[in-house]
Amino acid sequence: MKSYLRGFAYFGKAGTAVECVVHDISDSGARLKFLAAPPVVDTIELHIPIKGRAHRAKVLWRAADEIGVEFVEASTTPVRYLDGDGLTRRRSRNLLGN
Repeated sequence: MKSYLRGFAYFGKAGTAVECVVHDISDSGARLKFLAAPPVVDTIELHIPIKGRAHRAKVLWRAADEIGVEFVEASTTPVRYLDGDGLTRRRSRNLLGN
């Protein structure tokens, strides 16, 4: 499905947030576009504020300022998110929305 959603990708244990545009999202994954080349990691946490959803995802491919990810199923983890005043917060959340 063609889509253009604002997202935040969290990289590594430090949880560095990088804003991205989520393209081609499906139940199993998405393509993420960044303003610059993203850090090289194997997994990320992806938060899509407008959908109120977060996903733990495995990086499948990289190309310049884009990555392709596959969502990891049945995962519950603390999710970092940006609230209305731009501060990073943490909360526990079931990533499948259950």
